Amino acid sequence: MIQVIPFSGINVKVNKDGDNEINIYPNPSGDGHFNIIAPSLKLTKAKIEVYNAIGEQIFTASNPHQLDLSRYPDGIYILKLIAEEKNFISKIVVQK
Repeated sequence: MIQVIPFSGINVKVNKDGDNEINIYPNPSGDGHFNIIAPSLKLTKAKIEVYNAIGEQIFTASNPHQLDLSRYPDGIYILKLIAEEKNFISKIVVQK
């Protein structure tokens, strides 16, 4: 199932396929730290990108299992996980 989320005038499609679901927790995060679990994917070769509310890329990392956004202000962010030639997009919230 594909869910469309409006994001800064752009429609973001979120893959909700049960076989390829990613779990990001806690969400919202009280301190800006997130854990990323993707049981059906190999995250060792994955890339993560985080975008702010106006669509600017603010963070990128390889081998993502944990995400630290503690230095960024409270708000809603878009996380993009690229793994095994697949893209997964999720909304994450920092609320300190």
